[in-house]
Amino acid sequence: SGLMEITYKSGARVILEGPCTYKVESSAGGFLAIGKLTANIRTQSSKPKAQSSEPSPLSSLPSPLFAVRTPTAIVTDLGTEFGVEVAKNGDTTSHVFKGSVQVQILPSPASGRRAGGEGGMVQLDTGESVLVKKGEDGPVVVRSGVGDGAARFTRRMPKTGAAKILISQNFDSHPFYDGFTFSTDSSRYSRTIGGAWRLHYLIGDSGASVANEFSYSGGHSVHVERLAGSTPRLSASTERLGAPIGAGRLVSSVRLRRGEYGGLVHGVGQNVEVESGHLAVDVASPAVVIQTDGTIKARRYDAAAKTWDYTDPLKDAGENLVAVPPRVWFGVKMEIDLDSLTYDVWYDAGSGYVLAASKLPTDGAPIDCMGFCIQGEQGGERRSEIWIDDVVLELDESGK
Repeated sequence: SGLMEITYKSGARVILEGPCTYKVESSAGGFLAIGKLTANIRTQSSKPKAQSSEPSPLSSLPSPLFAVRTPTAIVTDLGTEFGVEVAKNGDTTSHVFKGSVQVQILPSPASGRRAGGEGGMVQLDTGESVLVKKGEDGPVVVRSGVGDGAARFTRRMPKTGAAKILISQNFDSHPFYDGFTFSTDSSRYSRTIGGAWRLHYLIGDSGASVANEFSYSGGHSVHVERLAGSTPRLSASTERLGAPIGAGRLVSSVRLRRGEYGGLVHGVGQNVEVESGHLAVDVASPAVVIQTDGTIKARRYDAAAKTWDYTDPLKDAGENLVAVPPRVWFGVKMEIDLDSLTYDVWYDAGSGYVLAASKLPTDGAPIDCMGFCIQGEQGGERRSEIWIDDVVLELDESGK
């Protein structure tokens, strides 16, 4: 049991998960007899290179495409990150996290027959899996399709260092202070506040302000309300940190308090231009949805349809429906694995976080923004309101 990482000078990185038997055969791969591995080929070209006679994985000499042999298949990198698992009976499962691989089905020693696509080859693209099973008349290919297989592999080594805090705000410090009022320009679109936060209205005339009547920590929170016909969004950008985040593990957490009537979408995603020069967080992204009746859902990405939809109301670890009453503080947290393209949702009713949904699929789009979009009746008269406090977005890049 346990994990082991091999790094080739060619740029290939292999994580082995025990029990496992893996033999390095050259600077371009090896033989996996049993167990699991994840291969991340960061600098390899997708064009074949001249074969090297140097067998060491540390060789800096040119090498062909990186490949993993198993008893029933050869999995060859076409510019990608992929996982391979070999069962005790020799069955081989291959899954592509990013990019493409070519799976060559090996003939049965007894029959010399092989299965698969033309020439005994199967090509897999992002999110696809294939199982090559041993059979009496030769290998049998079982195409698993999109979305299967990712959860079974380890793509990063265990955390070895502290996470990087990207956003942390309890609204007690500048520019958020008692009496500060968010406002928009005359066209009612977003403006930048304090270099990071923005408030954006789709329509209507609602408000957001720093409040001192309720707080989870410190002395202030942000109060966002939605009146009839309005849709305000509050978002914080990580643009000041450089390029959007496309790898590693993001953890987004927040403390919320519902009014008598109120709901909210908390998501992380990309800045999108909603009007010329005005940005807001993209609504198609990993997100927790607190409905106006207090029940909680989460978004799920359908890779086949290339659309986002919602889960059923979430359950906590005890299989209880997650539903929050008004006028109490609660916590929601998303742990987003940008490598495996999945995320978990956690919920805290006051006694500690419990897992409410596990390994929800995402689309893998880079992330540079987190935001809050208050929910309410379209055209209704009831006032929807939410208090927001202790917002944190952190990145764990260990094991990249």
